[in-house]
Amino acid sequence: MDEFLRLAYERRERLRRELALVENLITEHERLESSTRRLGSDNYQLELVPPSSPRRRRAAVDNSALFDAAERLILAEEKPLSRSQLMTRLERDGFEFPGTDKAKVFGTNLWRSRRFISLKGLGYWPEAHPLPAAYRGIEQRSSMLK
Repeated sequence: MDEFLRLAYERRERLRRELALVENLITEHERLESSTRRLGSDNYQLELVPPSSPRRRRAAVDNSALFDAAERLILAEEKPLSRSQLMTRLERDGFEFPGTDKAKVFGTNLWRSRRFISLKGLGYWPEAHPLPAAYRGIEQRSSMLK
């Protein structure tokens, strides 16, 4: 019988702790609800979907202009350009590249844009334009994101 009584005491203690937690939850909820009523519930509209950040929208616009400029540079040279060659020319034209490894970030953005193919060992070529005959035998890598 002592074992049964010990188990009953333990259960009672667990239930008391659980009840204290539930009481705290109810008290906090009532406190917050009363604060919201005083301030007006319209001040606290919850939104589950984060708004689109202006920075992200601006980056998309900047990338579009950047890709347009990169495409013009490549077509003017009439040959594929590496990301470092493109970056040098684009920086000269006023474009800025964020990040600690700027070339890697730029190359990733070119790749993800789906606008360029990568010619192994040579650089990038705009996918919308026919590849010059001199480069048709070079291994091409298109973006895997298609």
